[in-house]
Amino acid sequence: SKRYSLRVRVDGAGDPEPQTIYRAGGSDLFDVRAAASGFHVSVRDASPPKVAQIVANLESQIPGALVTGGAYSLQIEKELGTAEALRDKLNTDDAIHGIAHLRMATESRIDPAHAQPFWGRPNPDIVVSHNGHVTNYDRLRIRYEGLGFSFASHNDSEIIGMLVGEAMETGL
Repeated sequence: SKRYSLRVRVDGAGDPEPQTIYRAGGSDLFDVRAAASGFHVSVRDASPPKVAQIVANLESQIPGALVTGGAYSLQIEKELGTAEALRDKLNTDDAIHGIAHLRMATESRIDPAHAQPFWGRPNPDIVVSHNGHVTNYDRLRIRYEGLGFSFASHNDSEIIGMLVGEAMETGL
């Protein structure tokens, strides 16, 4: 089976011990690897509902944890500052593409959770950068939270990845 990897940032509390990560993620985690400002975990059952539960557990049980991406074939890294600073922090030896997004935050906080690109939680390999406004965001967020999905931010653009993932699940 393909390796489904979740990227987890940890801010403030230091890097958690592997046993803490396994306890938070549950029996569906099979690998933990260190990464800049956090870790990667691999998931056995990568169905969106299972991933949504693992994301919620990791973020609620590990202080300062933020799951920034989930994928088979890409990696999402979020950092405040310049694209050059991010490049210098990462191991990009095997990377073939990259996107850096810089925005002026006018309505949201300036932190990695609110930084783009957004992962289409909990769907794999969906990443969204968007400059605009989602007018029915509040209604959509309530709907997705009712289905057990979690959000990293209060940025309306984050909902787009969930909508795309849902459309893909139904065959579009």
